[in-house]
Amino acid sequence: MSFSKTFTIYNKKKIIDIKLFLKLAELECKECGKIFEYEKESSCRGQLKRHLRECHHMSVLDYIVKHEYNGIRPKCPCGCGHELNLRSGGKRWEFTKYYADTCYGNLVRSCNEDVLKHYKEAHKNDFDVVKYYETHYDRDTYEKAFKLFSSKEFTLEDVSKSYNIDKRTLKKVWLAMNITNAAELTELIDYSKYTLSKLHNPKVIINDETMMSWMYNMIKTHPSKYTIHALIKEYNKTHLENPCESYDGTLLQSLHRIYGDEIDFLLATGYHSSEEYKLYEVLKFFIPEYRIKLGKRFILNGDYCYFDFLIGSKLLIEYDSDGKFHESKSVKINDKEKENFAKENGYSFLRLSKKEAQDINTIIKIKNMLKNETS
Repeated sequence: MSFSKTFTIYNKKKIIDIKLFLKLAELECKECGKIFEYEKESSCRGQLKRHLRECHHMSVLDYIVKHEYNGIRPKCPCGCGHELNLRSGGKRWEFTKYYADTCYGNLVRSCNEDVLKHYKEAHKNDFDVVKYYETHYDRDTYEKAFKLFSSKEFTLEDVSKSYNIDKRTLKKVWLAMNITNAAELTELIDYSKYTLSKLHNPKVIINDETMMSWMYNMIKTHPSKYTIHALIKEYNKTHLENPCESYDGTLLQSLHRIYGDEIDFLLATGYHSSEEYKLYEVLKFFIPEYRIKLGKRFILNGDYCYFDFLIGSKLLIEYDSDGKFHESKSVKINDKEKENFAKENGYSFLRLSKKEAQDINTIIKIKNMLKNETS
């Protein structure tokens, strides 16, 4: 069966009609016999997939297993026992060769010694990295570039612009050619990033004495309540006509210049995430009758220990945002120590996930805990 299309080309002299004959792809549903015809086979498979779902209530996987594998889904040949996955996209529907990439290695290891020896020889890595880079790159140029960078007078960006070489390439080739080692390079990069760049771009000093005085009085009256970021937000709420538009570091530097190291003891240590600030506003809205402190500091094992919230005088709350940070072993141990510390010192303790923090029932739970404390 063929399908014709007519294309018209408009020329200055004449009009040309070109007739093309396109062969159609064809797929038959083995459940009901319906035939799907389109120019592309992928379109046929797409329509068949939709037909199976809507008319026969079955997936492509079930359809393939039923009609091509006698109802038995194939398993991984390595012997792990897992069933193979179906590739339903691309040019065809087929099962993967192995359940996972590691299964091929397991299959090879289970073979005889001759096969294993051949596999190891085939995958032996004789690539000499240093020789490759010294052959393809000009060593003298990269040595001069590193000498310039190690003088600690130019940032990595300056060296990159000077030699017209991307800074990622510079670092990669320096290490590959053994011009430097990882420890030395890290030290130079840190100096370039945190010290030299500040000397090249000094921060602007704030000379607004009225704003500085207001902020100092605020943290003097409420010690350990505000971080530098929260202090700027609080100031901007009450001074709409003259808001503080400085960066956190610039403001902190200016406060240090005027009031000295006392600022470090008056400010809350550490920055809270935007999610914690949102939760703080939610708590203040629903529980206005209790004093809510964002960040509470204690001393645990000779070091400072911080809790995210203190509500009233006895309820400590820790907020764990989504992510893998709290899944590591060291962080889990630290979280458990903090929980035990709170309970041993007469505090009620509550740990909230992101999902729990967004649930109105959590507010009810917190209110009940606060009522039990006062009763």
